[in-house]
Amino acid sequence: MNTFAERVGGVLVAPRRALEAAARAPQGRGVGDVTWLIAARLVAGEAPRLVRAAARLRAFGVGAGVQSLASVAGQVLPDVAGVLIASMVMSLFLPASRARAGSPIDVAAYAWVPYLAVELLAALAFTALGRAPSPTEKHVADAIALGWALAIWIVGLIVLRREREAAAS
Repeated sequence: MNTFAERVGGVLVAPRRALEAAARAPQGRGVGDVTWLIAARLVAGEAPRLVRAAARLRAFGVGAGVQSLASVAGQVLPDVAGVLIASMVMSLFLPASRARAGSPIDVAAYAWVPYLAVELLAALAFTALGRAPSPTEKHVADAIALGWALAIWIVGLIVLRREREAAAS
C-alpha cells in the first residue's frame, strides 16, 4: 500500500491487510497520515472559528490571533491524546521483543482512522446543513466512531502480536 488513499482507505475497507502493511512500513507513516486527517477534521469542523481567528489576527495583531488559533487547535487535543493513550495501552499487550516489528503508535494512529472518518463526515454533513448537531446526534456519531475505532484497534493489536512473535522466532 503505497498511496495515502490506499493506506487510509485500506484501514476502512480491509483493515487486517492495511494494518499488516502498516506493521511493516517505516516508522512514523501512520502518525503522518493521521495528522493530515486530523487537520482536515479541524478545517471542516472549525472553519468559522478559523476565519474568526484569522480576522482577529488582522484586526488585533499577532498576540490575539495566535491565542485564537491556539484555542481552535485545542479542538484536536482529544484526537492526539486518544492516539497516544491507545498506543501506550497497545504496548502493554505486546510481547517484549528486540526485533522491531511494527510500531504501536503507527498502528494505533491507523486505528483512529475510522473515528476520524465518522467525525469528519458528521462535521461535513452538519456544516452542509448549516447547523450544529443535536446532543443525541453527536452521541450517536461518537458511539459509532469509537466502536469502529476500537474494533480496528483490536485487529491492530492482533496483527502486531503476530508480527512480533514471528520476528522473535
